[in-house]
Amino acid sequence: MQQLINRYNCEVENYNFLFVERDNSNKYSCKYLHNSGPIPGNVDVESQYLMISKGKFNINCKSSSNNCCLLRNRKCILTVNIVQKKDKEIYLIEN
Repeated sequence: MQQLINRYNCEVENYNFLFVERDNSNKYSCKYLHNSGPIPGNVDVESQYLMISKGKFNINCKSSSNNCCLLRNRKCILTVNIVQKKDKEIYLIEN
């Protein structure tokens, strides 16, 4: 399934941190809280989720058929975690 994520990415301790959105816009819905990581070091994380959705599109960290995401730069990533920082920004974590 081809899925697009907007904005920028940056590397933090061997993980790529991919910005999705600020939570207050309510475009995306994060589901299934967990606390098993991975979390890149020195990141102020408030919550971790297994799944993020918008309409009919879903990314699920625990599903090998739904954890892939094709970015606008044509890079395919495997999502290993979804985090919300204390400033309410939501990020995908890929290894």
